[in-house]
Amino acid sequence: MQPDQIIDFTRDDSGGPWLMFVIGAVLGLTFLSKSDFIGGGWQKPLRKIVLSILGGIVVVSPIALFMAIWVRWPPQNFISLKVEESQIKLGQRWPDDDIVIPLSEVISLSRFREPRKTRRTGSCGRIVIETTKEVFISFGYSNLSDDEVKIWEGLVSLVQENSKSGKILDIQKKSDH
Repeated sequence: MQPDQIIDFTRDDSGGPWLMFVIGAVLGLTFLSKSDFIGGGWQKPLRKIVLSILGGIVVVSPIALFMAIWVRWPPQNFISLKVEESQIKLGQRWPDDDIVIPLSEVISLSRFREPRKTRRTGSCGRIVIETTKEVFISFGYSNLSDDEVKIWEGLVSLVQENSKSGKILDIQKKSDH
């Protein structure tokens, strides 16, 4: 197995709260009318545009703040999994530090699909790592790429080599590609 292999679970993330500011700016621009651009040279329309953008951003700021807090509210799921020769690093959202797990402490690994409430989004994949001290659950993902499946399989073999009682529950082998 090659060292430093990473699975990033946030690749389908829509961009976070910053996207709300863009939406707010566009929303603010929708309130401009034709009369805002007539008369007063270029300064009046420019002032109206800037004020509309700022107004839209101010309107969506509480929503963006709520989203930022909600995403970081405990319990946190790890957002990346980095496999090294003798340990696993689980990446966390800022400001939390990465969690380092020695392979000898891993009791079980599992991969499963969790149904979502709408048919449009299908199901959400998760990886669960149970250690002697704690259970860690990944951020949801839609599918693992072929390279990420190889990383997962390499992790499974490493855990089996380094753990006496390593249980591997790979429930979605056929449907995760």
